[in-house]
Order: sequence, then structure tokens, then C-alpha cells
Amino acid sequence: MQCNNFSGTISKNLGKVKKRLVKEMIYGIQTSNNVKLSNIGLPLKEHVLIIKTEERLIRDLGDKDLTSTIKNVTLFYFGKNTNRQVKAERIN
Repeated sequence: MQCNNFSGTISKNLGKVKKRLVKEMIYGIQTSNNVKLSNIGLPLKEHVLIIKTEERLIRDLGDKDLTSTIKNVTLFYFGKNTNRQVKAERIN
């Protein structure tokens, strides 16, 4: 559930295909504890050869707009939450 919330937050300005990619990448990394595409693809349990899953992930990751969008949203998201945490710590 937390994975869905986070992936939804950082991919909110992306299209359907890129949102799916972000969600699957986060889920795969979290489940496999690894960043190798073959290990990320295994927990997705797609009904195709793992090499086909890897090729799809590679193709979708190659989009420069994806990288800049995720970077900007992630920096904003973590910056906003960090500021809240710092303010809360100052109050206590």
C-alpha cells in the first residue's frame, strides 16, 4: 500500500505507461532488494520470458522526460516532508 502511495505521488504527472513503470520498478526493487533489472522483473510475475520484461523496462526507462519529472517531483516531495519534520522537531 505504501509503495502504491509513493509511486502515485512521484508519477502523478506521467502517462499511464510511465506510471506503471514507476510502480513496477519500486515494487520490484523493494521486493527483490536489488536494482538489477532481471531481479526487479522476477517479482512482477509476468507471463512472458524475463528477458522480455527486462527489454520493456529498459525501453521505458530510456525516456529523458521520465527522469527529469521524477527527479523534480521527488526533490519537491522529500524537501516538503523534510521541512515539516524539521519544524516538528523544533517545536518539541
